[in-house]
Amino acid sequence: MMRNATLLAAFLLLATSVVAQVEKTFFQTFNIADGTRHIHIETPDSFELRSWNGVQLMVETIVRLDGGTMDLLGFVIKDGRFSLDETNDSGNLNFKAHQPKRMLLKNQGTVCREKIKILMYVPEEFDVNSRTDFVRKETLLAVQKN
Repeated sequence: MMRNATLLAAFLLLATSVVAQVEKTFFQTFNIADGTRHIHIETPDSFELRSWNGVQLMVETIVRLDGGTMDLLGFVIKDGRFSLDETNDSGNLNFKAHQPKRMLLKNQGTVCREKIKILMYVPEEFDVNSRTDFVRKETLLAVQKN
């Protein structure tokens, strides 16, 4: 009887590790210089926009891996899988996904499913020009006056 209980416990432990869900939240912040007139974002992931009282662009990313491990998730985050790279082009800030094309993640031969939720906190002094473009309100007002 004791042997059966031990085998059952080992099986349940193994079964739960195979279908593990691990989740991690991380943040990126980017300084926005006073002379910045335009922000453009390119990422393969959808994101929610939120206006906030800050002077930085803040990106909150919540990643969940179904069938993965915390070590694997930590590695791909550290490797920049979900990060944005910044370039500044004379008053225009451009953000591009560090890894725009991502290979499937595998854990012991099983493909891990990624669920990604991104919240972008854009300073309230910027207006949404399109889903991926933001214009400083002063710049928008100057263009409308002309």
